[in-house]
Amino acid sequence: MLPAGITKSFNDISLKEVLNEVGNDVSRNALRNAIVSQQNKKTITGVIRDEQGIPVIGANILEKGTGNGTISDMDGKYTLQVSDGATLSISYIGYGTKEIKVGGQSHIDVLLTEDSEALNEVVVVGYGVQRKVTTSGAVTKLEGDDINKMTVVNATKALQGLSSGITIVDRGGAPGSDDPEIYLRGVGTTGDAKPLILVDGIEMSLSQIPASEIENISVLKDAASASIYGSRAAHGVILVTTKRGKEGKLTVSYNGTIGFQDRAVKPKAVTAREYMEMVNESLINAGSAIKYTEDDIIATENGSDPYHHVYNDWLGEVYKPNYITQHTLSMNGGTEKSRYLLSFDYLDQPGLTENTDYKRYNFRINTDFNIGKMIKLSSDMTYRHIDRLWPEGLGTAQSDVWSMQPTSPIRYA
Repeated sequence: MLPAGITKSFNDISLKEVLNEVGNDVSRNALRNAIVSQQNKKTITGVIRDEQGIPVIGANILEKGTGNGTISDMDGKYTLQVSDGATLSISYIGYGTKEIKVGGQSHIDVLLTEDSEALNEVVVVGYGVQRKVTTSGAVTKLEGDDINKMTVVNATKALQGLSSGITIVDRGGAPGSDDPEIYLRGVGTTGDAKPLILVDGIEMSLSQIPASEIENISVLKDAASASIYGSRAAHGVILVTTKRGKEGKLTVSYNGTIGFQDRAVKPKAVTAREYMEMVNESLINAGSAIKYTEDDIIATENGSDPYHHVYNDWLGEVYKPNYITQHTLSMNGGTEKSRYLLSFDYLDQPGLTENTDYKRYNFRINTDFNIGKMIKLSSDMTYRHIDRLWPEGLGTAQSDVWSMQPTSPIRYA
């Protein structure tokens, strides 16, 4: 096929000669186009550096809109042939992408700047902190703001559903003793399978820390991340970082929450007549006399005799829904050389039964001092006071309630 715009006539020659002549024209035209295309390209050279003037190795240099590109070498240098009017797109992980029009330039040096939004996010690991983009181990991070949105009484429960591999087992909801078990690598066959929990480097239970005091939580799930702690970290490590003061004017903040709590299991009870007739039926089947006459059943249904003919919902009488309240007051501020944070947290969680209560008071002071340019001094102090009302033998009484006869009076006058 002849190139567009070319017309040629042939007279008194064979088909073979025609094809040869056309082929020569096409070859010459393709060669001419290739030469013209090559003449329209230009070679661009340059060096890619960061803000400190250090060469960036492996930066991507791409002719925008095409697949034509290259990467910078060990010295940050690159060479690329581009078309007239091309635009270069230069990118590298952790740095902002830059686009530069070539124009009449043949040498273009590029200065890449860090993407602060991506690089300033850090995760806490065993030996300090790492930028998230450089962390290679299995580390899961939960921010304090996300925890506060959950309005959990126990910070441990905030980890539930955070990511795969984290299992939270809650074995009860008694005020002050609802300390869920945490497993990062499943239940071990020997010894304690619980992870090591460190709060600002001090080992303690996560349930002892109010959620309002937490800046972030890092969960180190694999051996590479938790190796610095040795055998104690055989089942993973949870690192908790508390909030600290920030440079600036004094800031006072208050956060209050109110929650409602009730029984998770509420069995539906039968009516007084159904219960008494079933008791009579069971006695007849056992060959005994009935316990309740028709007059007893009617009197119980009417409620005319509250001491001898009663029908009570023992679970509803013993377990009463109520409210949980939590209040947090914090102050922080400071200068370039010294910063402070004061936090007070109060939790009131009454039990579902009478004469049970749990009150927790937490007070924390975190301070940071810069001594010269090389020394930073930090001091953390926390105080926790608990008032817990839990009568002895209450657990047995709560268990017995499930088997109490509904025809027994709750109290006598």
